[in-house]
Amino acid sequence: MAEDHVWSVSAGRWFGVPVRIHVSLMVFIAMIFGVEWHYQDMIERSFGGTGLVTALVLIGSILVHEFAHLFAIANLGGHCNGMLLTPWGGNSDSTLLESGRSRAIIHMAGPFVSGMVFLFGAAILIRHTNANLESLINPLRPHGFRSANWELTILEIVTWVNFQLMAVNLLPCFPFDAAAALRATIDSLHLDVPRHRIESAIMAMGQGLAFTMIGMAWLLRGYDGGSIQPAWFVLLLAGITLTFAARYSYARETAYEDPDWDELEGAEYDSMYEDSDFFHFADADADENGSYSQWLMEKQHARESIEQELEADEERQADEILEKLHQSGITELSEDEKRILDRFSERIRRRRQSGV
Repeated sequence: MAEDHVWSVSAGRWFGVPVRIHVSLMVFIAMIFGVEWHYQDMIERSFGGTGLVTALVLIGSILVHEFAHLFAIANLGGHCNGMLLTPWGGNSDSTLLESGRSRAIIHMAGPFVSGMVFLFGAAILIRHTNANLESLINPLRPHGFRSANWELTILEIVTWVNFQLMAVNLLPCFPFDAAAALRATIDSLHLDVPRHRIESAIMAMGQGLAFTMIGMAWLLRGYDGGSIQPAWFVLLLAGITLTFAARYSYARETAYEDPDWDELEGAEYDSMYEDSDFFHFADADADENGSYSQWLMEKQHARESIEQELEADEERQADEILEKLHQSGITELSEDEKRILDRFSERIRRRRQSGV
């Protein structure tokens, strides 16, 4: 999460978990008010009400989406090191001893809960109002807030927002949950397939989806079926964004997900950076592209900063666990607390061996 850390601001610690807000979420909320301002005369209501309610519902739905991930992490024996909030839900950085299938469950927990909220709201609206399914799922037709009928209009907004969160995160491309779940599922199969081939397949799916959206932008260039216009421009922008996101995901995963990267035990951070082919490549081109080398160094320092913060947080937890151990004995420690102590002890051992 080092790259995301650079483009985010801290929101403090919630239930002991560091939470950050990505700049894209702030921009997206500003766009919500922008869309309302553009159509305020057409929708015949004062500016601010719909934008405020929609923004609050979006933030609440994102939190529910992310807490579903955290619930899955906690129940699968993992530990959440940090949470980043984005317009499509967010990213949770977790430590999990189990791999593969457990990680896939964690990644799909968010879309599952968003889908359940959507189905519950849609069932009520279709049964008790004249709402139709198309109006509840059309991404280009957001719902407005009406104070005279605030209960149903809020439910419409909640239902619409949660469908979008579910649908977007089921797209099998970066940065959505389905791509991470797909990657985890492939890992659980223990296939003897090189990492770059797996990431190439995921990138191909992402780019295929992106080109599909670009094609739809051309086909729907005259479409006028929603409040967000022009529809072709929205689809074109989404397609171009996903194209670059797919390529970025491939570069990031093949650069940082070396076989030894997840094996933090018994490895020093400096040696991981020195041994990475990605940074050797950067060193080879440093004379030709100094700015690119500087960018890599900034990313390296950002990642080191994140690792240091996580270590400091785990050492604080270890101090509390040791105090509990002294007072109550080892039988009172949970499995998570024992794992934290094991990691802390191993880190101390490595530091002594290296003379740090």
